[in-house]
Amino acid sequence: MKLSLISDDIVFNMFPFYGYVRKEGNLYYLKDIPTNAEIVLEKDKSANFNIKKGFSFMQKKCLTYEDKADSDDFSWFDIDVENDKKKKDVQSVRDKQLPDKLKFRFGEYMNGNVHVSLEENGSYTIAYRFQEYLIVISEGKWSTRNGILKLRDPFLNYSFTMLTSVDRKLIAIDFPNELNEEWIYSFVEEGNKYKKINL
Repeated sequence: MKLSLISDDIVFNMFPFYGYVRKEGNLYYLKDIPTNAEIVLEKDKSANFNIKKGFSFMQKKCLTYEDKADSDDFSWFDIDVENDKKKKDVQSVRDKQLPDKLKFRFGEYMNGNVHVSLEENGSYTIAYRFQEYLIVISEGKWSTRNGILKLRDPFLNYSFTMLTSVDRKLIAIDFPNELNEEWIYSFVEEGNKYKKINL
């Protein structure tokens, strides 16, 4: 699924999720590869898709048909290859898992255009950078257990997972990563200077 943000004649495309679709009646189940989560859409009589379950920014929204997808956007993208790569990446990350609970710093972490903010009050935000803005994709509460950081998105009813590493970086396991090749999120020492906005 591609999201487009239009601002002052600039179109910013991002791929926060991609994967497989299965249909049961008027319900469509989208199995996301990067996060391993499931998004649920319900088709109504007007052929619109009401979002029954998805990322927190999708709550109370629906998808409407506009036009056929541009095949050029996906011609270089093989879902099966990405799925196999994801499985190998996850196994590689899990092999590095440390048994002891490691501490991490509160604040902002970054990997390419993807930012993760962890607050001391137990809340988190995942956002994509676009110019001087951070576009919020998911927000909720975080928790830790045995060195695994869990970020619970209440509307998705799913926890994204990361490992805390010895150098206090975060390593993604199941996470919306915008096609990043690397899964390591580094701490932003000075904090971010971007303005967070909700879609």
